Parts: sequence; structure tokens; C-alpha cells
Amino acid sequence: MKQLIRTKLAVLYLFLMAVIAGCGGGGGSSSANVVNGVAAVGAPLAGQVTLKDSSAQPREKSTAIDQNGNFAFDVTGMTAPFIMQAKGSAGGTNHTLHSLAKGSGRANINPLSDLIVASAAGVSDPATAYADPDPAHTRLIGDNLAAASTTVLAKLQPLLAQFGVAGTDPITAPFVANHQSMDLMFDQVTVTLSAGAVSIVNKQSGSVICNGSVMNLAAATFNAAAIPVPATGALDGMALYNQYCDGCHGTAKLGRSALAIHSAIITNTGGMGSLSTLTDAQITAIAAAAAPVVTPPPASTPLDGQALYTQYCNGCHGSAKLGKTAVAIQGAINANTGGMGSLSTLTAAQVAAIATTTAPVVTPPPATTPLDGQALYTQYCNGCHGSAKQGKTALAIQGAINANTGGMGSLSTLTAAQVAAIATTTAPVVTAPTPPACGSCHAIPPATGKHAYHSTRATCANCHGTGYSTTTVNAATHANGVKNLTTSIGWNSTNRTCSNSCHGTKAWGI
Repeated sequence: MKQLIRTKLAVLYLFLMAVIAGCGGGGGSSSANVVNGVAAVGAPLAGQVTLKDSSAQPREKSTAIDQNGNFAFDVTGMTAPFIMQAKGSAGGTNHTLHSLAKGSGRANINPLSDLIVASAAGVSDPATAYADPDPAHTRLIGDNLAAASTTVLAKLQPLLAQFGVAGTDPITAPFVANHQSMDLMFDQVTVTLSAGAVSIVNKQSGSVICNGSVMNLAAATFNAAAIPVPATGALDGMALYNQYCDGCHGTAKLGRSALAIHSAIITNTGGMGSLSTLTDAQITAIAAAAAPVVTPPPASTPLDGQALYTQYCNGCHGSAKLGKTAVAIQGAINANTGGMGSLSTLTAAQVAAIATTTAPVVTPPPATTPLDGQALYTQYCNGCHGSAKQGKTALAIQGAINANTGGMGSLSTLTAAQVAAIATTTAPVVTAPTPPACGSCHAIPPATGKHAYHSTRATCANCHGTGYSTTTVNAATHANGVKNLTTSIGWNSTNRTCSNSCHGTKAWGI
């Protein structure tokens, strides 16, 4: 008997623990008597939500939608299911949307929830379903809701997949009006219900994505080519944290990593398994928002080596610093050289600062002035050689000094740099020869040999090649001492004959 009682108590304990765990976690989880959700069309609706229950005499409640699109109802004492109607504006456009909660918990209101309610109710306008006073009709919508949701998700699967929310229930899944995931899809498409027809249009291109009857959504036409490309944007980690985490963890963020948050969701730690619909990107954004702000340490003030020297060294060493290194100073302290052991409290950084102060200031050598070769030549050479410089190299000049050629041994005090400067000055300026004038070498055209005979029967180019005529020459090959003749004439320079297509072998003559 005692064993049976203990067993029942253990079962009861486990049941209570499961109930307590179910209350933990974030993600907008609700208490037992609350219906809550988000009303949005991409941007949150600015307006109110009205909820009606399924009691014999239906009761209604209204509540305002907050700035993030959130709303909540205490449904204690009310009868499920609950049909809801949201009226508000977003982006300057008025909207009337509907949703249904089969019990307490999450029930979002958005364009797809509106479509699902219309399909489940079998009406062309979901507003008529909300206005229907018969609670049996509301219960019928609740019975048909799952099937209608499945049909909508199947028909719109390519569109939902483009935004990473394929298979995500637009009514019961966690939802944030942050222009991400499904909310981003509502930013980029327009869902219109009118006279029993549904039309989903790409806002940017105006192309129709889906078009059909609310009464037969499965047969609606679907144009995958019209699906918009999701506009990328950074996830709002703070908004996600407030939506999914703040309820349990509050503003005191724990600085958990994305890996730790993901692990807690997988293992359902504290009921966090309810957040299993969060994407990796959303978890990463939450982790970034939850990371504690690290205040960097204040920047350290550089040590004043001069002040330290004045305080610890000047009394013995005076202002004549010895330029010792930090190693030498520390060694003198360690060995108590000259009583410097009294400075053993100095840190390594302080010793290094003192060493930089005691380092002697090195004055850079003055920039060298280039030697004036002309002035040196005038001073040492002009007296004997005059201004007619002989263009000798530095090696030749130094050789003449070493051999005392012409008494140049007297210049033995000249440095190698001075000799080199004189040599650059004595280098003669080479003037290019003036090219000979045309006609100074031969007549124009030439009259030697057979020129007179050929000039009446052929052109200069026939024998001499391109660029030659009675008035022109080839500058690249002319006036170089070489007679230029084409290979086609069979010229033999040894016996001065040619043989070509004009005649056989003939001597050119003188």
C-alpha cells in the first residue's frame, strides 16, 4: 500500500514539474486564459482587435494594438473557439483582417490568417463570418481551420520557401513585425480578398503570383516566376529578444552564445523548446543583442621618463645623463651599484621610461655638399691645361698624379672624390656630326655606271627597294656607306653584275 502511495505521489510530482516547465521559455507563450498574437501586414497595424467567443450569447472584447503589433485578451470565463477582427492602418492604408483561436494561446492576425478564415468558413468575405451571430458557425470554422491552413500552405509553398517560412502556420507560429521572414513577405506582396477571389501580387513588379477562388484554393493558378526576391536586411536582435525572451529573462540579459541558446531550445531547457521555429539567423541576432556591453579599460597614461629621472636619478647623476640602457640601469639596481638598490621598487616600465630619457641626443651629420668639379679644375688644372680639357678619366688623372707626370704629383693631396669631380668636368662634350647634304656624295639621281640607262626604263625602288625615288631615300639605310640593293635583281657584288626578270646577266660597269 505504501509503495502504491509513493508511486502515485511520484507520478503527481512529475506531472506538476511538466506543467511548471511548460510555463517557461520565451516566444510569446501564453498563460492558460490568454489569447495573444501580432497584427501586422509587414508593418504593425495601428488600431484595435475585437474578439468574439462561441457561447450561446456571444461575448465580445476589444483591445488596442501596441506599437509592435502585439495584442492580448484575458478569455477567462469565455467559450472557445474565438474569432477575431483587427481594424487598423499601416503605411496609410486601412485594413480589416481576421483570425481564429481554437483556444487560449497564440493567434496572429495577418493577410494569410484572413485568407485561411475565409476558406475555413466557406465565405467570400471573412467579415461576414465574424458578423454571424450563430456560434455553431464559429465552431465550424474551428473544425475546418487545420484543413484550410494546410491548403493555403501547400498552394503558397514556393512563395513561403523563398522567405524561409515554408510550412510555417501564419496563425499559431511565433511572429514578429520586424520586416523579416514572413513579415518581410508581407512587405513585398499584397494579398487581396474581393468578391470571393484571392489575388497575391508582387508589389514591386505588379506581377500576379497567385489568383483564384477562395472556395477552391487548391485550383488557384500560381506563377512562380513572379515571386519577389527577398530584400536583405539586418535582423533586429533586440526586437526578437523582446518578443521571445524578455517574458522569462527580463532585461537582465545573460550574454549567452547562439550555440548555448540553440542547445537550450533543442533540449527544451525551461520550456525553451517552444522556440524551435526560430531560424539560425534569428538565434544569432538574439545572441548578439543579449551579449553584455563590455566597457574597454581606460587608456593608460604614458610614463613621464623625465619626471622619473628627476625624482630618482638627478640627485646623484645630475643633468649629465649617462645614456644607459634599461638593462644596464636594472643591472645596477640589482647589484646595488653606488647604492642604486634603493630603487628596487621601480617597475620595468618605469626603468624603461628613465632609459629613454637618459639616451643621448644624436645630432645627425650635416648633409654633404656636392663637390664642384669645375671649381676644382680651375683651381688645380687650368694653370697648365687651360680651358681645353682633355677628357681624361678619374683613373687616368690619378695615374698621372701617382707617376708625377708633368709634375702632377703636387696634386697628391686631392681625394678620390675630388679627382672624380674633376674628371666629370673634363669630359669633352661630343657634338654629333652634321649629316652631309643631299647631292654632296653623288648626283641626283646618280649618274655612275648604268644609272642613266636604267633611269629611263625603271624606278629607283625596282633595284634599291621601298623608300627610294629620284626625290626620296630610306633614312634608316641611306648614308651609311652600304649600297642597298634588293635581292630580286640577283646582284653579285664581287663581279658587279646582276641578273633579273628584265635581262640576263649583265655587268653594271663603273
